[in-house]
Amino acid sequence: MFLYVMVLTYALTEDAPYADWKESVVWFPNYQTCIDAMDVMYDVVYAHYPNSIGRCIETDVPRGGVIRPKTRPNNL
Repeated sequence: MFLYVMVLTYALTEDAPYADWKESVVWFPNYQTCIDAMDVMYDVVYAHYPNSIGRCIETDVPRGGVIRPKTRPNNL
């Protein structure tokens, strides 16, 4: 299981080149939570910035945190 990130990308002006668009990210523990939040947040962003995109992306970050190897025993 991995974390999901909601990415909201938007242009501050209608004629802004894509290189000047702004991006905001919010992390979520699962896809459904990300989609539920985007249903609410994207409407607010779109009301102010009609040139916008929202998406939920699965990351390669484990949901339980970083997996660390066990400590090596002293006798090795």
